[in-house]
Amino acid sequence: MRRVSAGQAAAILLALVALAALLQWSRFPFRWNQITLAYGAYIAEWRHAVSTGPWYASVSTWVGLHPPTYAWLLEGLLRAGAPPAVWHAASGLFSVASVFVVGLLAFRGLGARGAALVAAAVYAVSPQRSAYGLEILNYPLMMLAVALQMAAFARWIAKPGRAESVLLGLCTLALAWVHVLALAVPLSQLLTLLWLRRSAVPAFLRVSGLAALGALPLIPGFLEASGDPINEAAGLGAVLRHALIDLPGRYGPAVAGWVVAGLAALGALSSIRKRDLVPTSWAVQAAVSTAAIGLAMSASQASAEQFQYWVLPLAPVALLVGAAFVGREANQLLALLLVAALGANTASEVLDAGEVRALRSLVDRSHPRSALIEQWDAGALVLIQTPWFLDDDKDSIDPVFARLDAWQALDFADPGVPGMTPADPFWGQPALLEDGRWLYTFTTSKVEHLDAVVSHHLGLGQPVTVVAYGLAVDPAGRGRLRMWVGQRSFAARWTDDEVAFVVQP
Repeated sequence: MRRVSAGQAAAILLALVALAALLQWSRFPFRWNQITLAYGAYIAEWRHAVSTGPWYASVSTWVGLHPPTYAWLLEGLLRAGAPPAVWHAASGLFSVASVFVVGLLAFRGLGARGAALVAAAVYAVSPQRSAYGLEILNYPLMMLAVALQMAAFARWIAKPGRAESVLLGLCTLALAWVHVLALAVPLSQLLTLLWLRRSAVPAFLRVSGLAALGALPLIPGFLEASGDPINEAAGLGAVLRHALIDLPGRYGPAVAGWVVAGLAALGALSSIRKRDLVPTSWAVQAAVSTAAIGLAMSASQASAEQFQYWVLPLAPVALLVGAAFVGREANQLLALLLVAALGANTASEVLDAGEVRALRSLVDRSHPRSALIEQWDAGALVLIQTPWFLDDDKDSIDPVFARLDAWQALDFADPGVPGMTPADPFWGQPALLEDGRWLYTFTTSKVEHLDAVVSHHLGLGQPVTVVAYGLAVDPAGRGRLRMWVGQRSFAARWTDDEVAFVVQP
């Protein structure tokens, strides 16, 4: 590997950040679907708890496994009138910023500019990072929080002064407020210190203890969330299959995934042999994070199909790939493997982005009835999409939903439908657009709820547009919907996969 000057290294790192930003935003068409509003509507649950709970509910209320930081961020965006496209863009900024931080950390932790740039490149073009980098939940923020805490730890190791201790404490505290699984990071660092530098353990415990005090308001919400499993226990076999078979090729070529994993393992072995504390902490972090994710899946707190948790060990894995090149700069085989893996991942993401235009060009032919979405200019739109993919699938395009304007500001509100339960996802995540129209996004044909919504808006003198698609994958739901349409004598236009109609008051 040719020697890289400081100026060249800085320029290359900035170029990698720019590439990461382009790859990140190319994922937006994969993210603008009904799941955006399904996740965004979590804020309604938090608002309800805050409005009905004690004075401290805003800082103690979790939504599922998500501490309130997610709710604060989205609440701020909603109050500022930010449209859904901006929600995703804000998450993208967190994800791309983490690329820059990982690059700086690599320069400090590896001490070799070429190897550091390798780590930054692996992280920048990671298809897993891009797939979840626009997530409106906590995961992009977790990427940034993890990278910042790792950087603070490396700085503290080099100079354990007061300012460095305060910085490490604040970054560790941030991890707790972002996602509970991120606490695997300071635990890994503690284990590394117990192994390689026991003299630093008391100081690290003091810093961590002060951070823990700042996380005390999270305990009630954590206990409530951990005591109410939301998934079936996956079992060890399912977790191993998920990690070893499904994950490597989930968002990029499986071969590229295994090359990255192999290089990271080589970097971990090299770091452990050299007893380099900071790189060794990355190896421990990758292992502990993997164990924490497996435990969460085995304990019913996470589904084996939820791949977003794997962004937690992503930064240390990328850094360990860089560590594999320290002292091996001239190894052409390793360099060839790396270039092939990074090229394959980048090409995969570019081809995915190109697929969007091709699929959207077919929407009028595949879903002709959905043109009513673009004609909707008053009242309420009820969009029913029977999903052919899991909510965790970040690689599917919904060209029908894309007819909606992602730059139209909206907020989650109570339309006053009789019988509606606050924050109940089966009521269609009602959203009030800035121009006064109402949007409902159902993911199943709940005809009793659909009937209540339509009757309510007709009673207010508002027209209701109904567009349902994806019906072919749910024949029973399609049958219920057809029966309801017939009972109400609506003039609907059907295809095998779609129905659309407008009801005037």
